[in-house]
Amino acid sequence: MIPVFYGGVTPSHVRNQEESYADAFVEHKAKFPNDEAKLENWKAALKEAADTSGFDSQVTTPESHLVKEVTKRVLEALRPNSSPITEGLVGIESEIEAVDKLLETDPQRNRVIGFWGMPGIGKTTLANSIFQKTDPDVFEGRHYIPDFAVQLKTKTVKDLQNELFKVLLRDDNPQDIAFGHKLSRLRRLRAFVVIDDVTSASMQALEELLDWKFCNLFGPGSRMILTSTNQQVLINACQEVHQVPGLDEEKALQLFSFYAFKKDQPPDEYKERCEKVVAYCGGNPLALRVLGVAFYKKKLELWDLTLEKLRTLHKKDIQDLLMISYNELSRDEQSAFLDIACFFNHDDYDFVTRVLDEDFVTNLVDKSLVGINYSKGKIEMHVLLEDLGQDIVEAETDPRKRTRWWEAKDTLDLLAENKGTEATEGIWLSLNENEEKIETESSDTFAKMWNLRVLSIQLAPESKVVFPNGEGLINTLPRKLTYLRWDLFAATSLPSKFCPDKLRVLRLKHNTIRQLWEGAKIDLGNLRELNLTASKYLTKLPDLSTAKKLELIDLTSCETLIELHTSIIYLPSLKTLILNSCKALNLSSLDEEETNGTLAFPRLEQVNLDATPIEKVPRLLLRAPNLTKIDCSSCPNLSKFPSIDALVSSSSSMSIEHLIFRNNKLLLDFPVKIHMLNSLQTLDFYGCENLGSFPEIATTMEKLLVLDLSYCSKVSRIPNTIRNLANLERLCLSGTGIKELPSSVLTLKRLTVLKFDECKKLVKIPRSFRELSHLETMAFTGCDALSNEELLLPDRVHVL
Repeated sequence: MIPVFYGGVTPSHVRNQEESYADAFVEHKAKFPNDEAKLENWKAALKEAADTSGFDSQVTTPESHLVKEVTKRVLEALRPNSSPITEGLVGIESEIEAVDKLLETDPQRNRVIGFWGMPGIGKTTLANSIFQKTDPDVFEGRHYIPDFAVQLKTKTVKDLQNELFKVLLRDDNPQDIAFGHKLSRLRRLRAFVVIDDVTSASMQALEELLDWKFCNLFGPGSRMILTSTNQQVLINACQEVHQVPGLDEEKALQLFSFYAFKKDQPPDEYKERCEKVVAYCGGNPLALRVLGVAFYKKKLELWDLTLEKLRTLHKKDIQDLLMISYNELSRDEQSAFLDIACFFNHDDYDFVTRVLDEDFVTNLVDKSLVGINYSKGKIEMHVLLEDLGQDIVEAETDPRKRTRWWEAKDTLDLLAENKGTEATEGIWLSLNENEEKIETESSDTFAKMWNLRVLSIQLAPESKVVFPNGEGLINTLPRKLTYLRWDLFAATSLPSKFCPDKLRVLRLKHNTIRQLWEGAKIDLGNLRELNLTASKYLTKLPDLSTAKKLELIDLTSCETLIELHTSIIYLPSLKTLILNSCKALNLSSLDEEETNGTLAFPRLEQVNLDATPIEKVPRLLLRAPNLTKIDCSSCPNLSKFPSIDALVSSSSSMSIEHLIFRNNKLLLDFPVKIHMLNSLQTLDFYGCENLGSFPEIATTMEKLLVLDLSYCSKVSRIPNTIRNLANLERLCLSGTGIKELPSSVLTLKRLTVLKFDECKKLVKIPRSFRELSHLETMAFTGCDALSNEELLLPDRVHVL
């Protein structure tokens, strides 16, 4: 019960039944003359209400402050005792309470808190849990940067800074805003930022990212959390360093039991053995989890055998603990584990499972040796496990017996001095444009590496790196290769001696290939991905009919490519076809080919035709039964949108989710029957400056989430039937010629982004947008004809 005394009523009036309350009881006594007990109960209840902590409108002023305080109290009362964020995270509640006290210190000052501890101890889990529970009403901007040190390997500081500003300022194009203006806005913003995995090597990048010292980049009361295994890094950067402890014995036993028995406590006959395992783990959650999985469903006698191994271990040596799980993997699973640790950690899951057998990767996930970030679609092996895998490989000090090479210096020595042997299974060489010329002693370097499965030579397009014996090296490529990436591949074709029947992924970017191989078709039965980006001399593709498992073809910027081989049409596994910037490409064969009843592109899901010379989307692509995305942006000759009738007559109309036709200057008319595509989620015509007015939406389009008509300058009207886009989340009308924003926009209750800036002719919009409870961003700068009448907006909206 939370009493609110309002409108002149005071606690004294209620407690003592004075004034109008006294008058009311006179009436009640007349109505219930024989029920004095009831009246006394009512008086007692009113006295209890008056004595209960509540709010008095004469004390808590002004009314806006009273509303905020009442709302805050109600939300606190409704908050469940067990947060879903922390359910299943043993022992974390007490840590959250301890950190909350640190965060609440000096509420008007900015504070940076550091989380320090050994790998696997739970720093990231704790930081993420606290970030998830932060109140968006307290912090106007929130951002979480995971794996900071890892991200710096593939992103620049500027990339991360743009992402940070985009989220905090709620602006899709923060790079378009002057840096000084961004800083001015940030210093008025109360922010909560978490940066995970800061290393000594990444500290300079962190300072460049934020131009910061103790969070002074943001407004008063802002908070930042940094996590690191290096205590000194945090001491230099934070006001307070919180050491994340290991779990105590009770919590550690509970966590281990959860993974070993799927219950909070072990069966009595196992308890003593479990306590021994817990003691060896030293409270490290990762070790407890991995060992719990290792013991899962083991019979009692097998526990004793495994415990015998544990007795020889030092309890702080986590890697030795993890070796127990590694040693129980099959040989193929061990190989996949080492490949991920040395080469593929943090790569896309789809890519990794093209290179490695998906069953082996799935088994590693099941055994908690590999994780999947489902929101990003990436493989994520914990750094502790990554170190374990790399240490296993590096423990073989004799280079003739070492299986994998990934450090640039060691790999260059391997190639230059011809050290590779039959033990070599993987080479990963990544160089930049500043590397010196590579000298190799012989042209048969790979000839001795007949077990080589992974070969990746990653070079920048402007790199000066060359292989003096390049042709000779290429001619000795081993048959067991499953992954071949070679940037700046310096040959006119793959060598005739190379048999690619084991090859699963082929990436040859910025190459000099004129034809992929000479002669007749070859066995590509295991190929999953073919990437020939920027093949500047390639004019046509060979017969790919043997590539029955091929899922992805990427021919981006193959500017001399004239035609595709018709075998592509019938590939049974092809899901993604990327032809962006193939400026000479003729796709007429996809219109003219007669399939004689055979299904064309049976599994194709996504086709990208950006900046190609097409005049229309080819007929066979439109008939692909599983097509979900068509991207035809910036096509200089595209003058016709695909026929909706044609789409509807094919089964693809049930699956198309994204239609992207940005910056097509020759498109004149919107598809009138667009509402018939009932699975559509994105409809994007940004920059199609000659398109006319948007058509009526004749029926409800429940799945459409994004409608972007930005800079379609001839669009002068938005129909009232836009109300039929009931679940629309983003409506972008910037730079259009609309004169009036229809009131039916207010029926789009799920709208989060509404942009109509630079609408020079706009004179009328609804005055109140309070009904749009989900609205977060509203942009209407540069609407010169719009009156200055004050708008009523939801409290959470961010105005640009």
